Amino acid sequence: MQCRTEASVALFALIFIGCHSQSARGPILSVSPTSHEFSADVGQAATTIVLKNAGDERLEIRSVESSCGCTTADLARKTLTPGEELQMPVRMERPAIGQETVHVVISTNSLLTPQVNVTLTCPAASNQARIVTILPQRIVLRTGDAESSNAELQITSLERSGQQLVESLEIDLDHIQIDLVDLEESVASNDGNFVQRIYRYKIARSDSLMRERESGWLRVKTAKGVEIPPYYPSRIPVEVHVSSRTLAR
Repeated sequence: MQCRTEASVALFALIFIGCHSQSARGPILSVSPTSHEFSADVGQAATTIVLKNAGDERLEIRSVESSCGCTTADLARKTLTPGEELQMPVRMERPAIGQETVHVVISTNSLLTPQVNVTLTCPAASNQARIVTILPQRIVLRTGDAESSNAELQITSLERSGQQLVESLEIDLDHIQIDLVDLEESVASNDGNFVQRIYRYKIARSDSLMRERESGWLRVKTAKGVEIPPYYPSRIPVEVHVSSRTLAR
C-alpha cells in the first residue's frame, strides 16, 4: 500500500512539473494574416498586419525585412508585453504588369517563433501589352553634320512572353532608311509571363535626297489590338535639313 502511495505521488509530481514547463512558454509572435492577396486596382496596394505577443514574456521584434524593395512596413514600436497587439501598416507598389509575390519576414527574440513569414501577392492594374515610352519624340537629321546625319529611336514596351508587340516602323519619306539595330529583353514579372523589350532603331537618310528641307511622319506599327498611350503618340515628326554642299553634289 505504501509503495502504491509513493508511486502516485511521484506520478503527480511529474505531471505537475510537465504542466508547469509547458505553461512557461516565453515570448511568442502571433501574426494575422500570414498571407494576403491584393485585388487588381489602380494605385498603391495597402493593408494592415496585426502582431500579437501570445506568450508570457516580453517580445522583441528585431527586424522586419522584405524580399522586394517595392514593399514597406511601418513598425510603431519593437517591444510587446504579453497579450499586447500592434497594427503594422504595409504598403506595396503595384507591378507594371503581371503579378508580384513578396515575402515579409519578421524576426523576434522568441525561441518558438524566431521568424514569421507573411506572403503578399499583388497583381498589376492592367496586363494589356503596351508601349511605355517612345524616345525621342522628334527627329532632326542634318546631312552636313556627321554627328546628326542619323538618329536613334528607342521604343520601350511591356509584352507577353513569346509575342512581339512592335511590328515595324513606317515613314512617308522615301529617302529615309530605318534599321532595327538592337532588341533588348528582360523579365518584367516574377511569374515569367511578361517581359520588357527595348527596340532600338537607326534612322538615316539615303543619298537620293536632293531637296533643301523635307519633313514627314514616322509611325509605329504595332500588333493588332495594342493601344499606345495618348501621351506617347504613335507617330513621330521627322525633319531633314540638307546642306548646300550636299545639294551641289
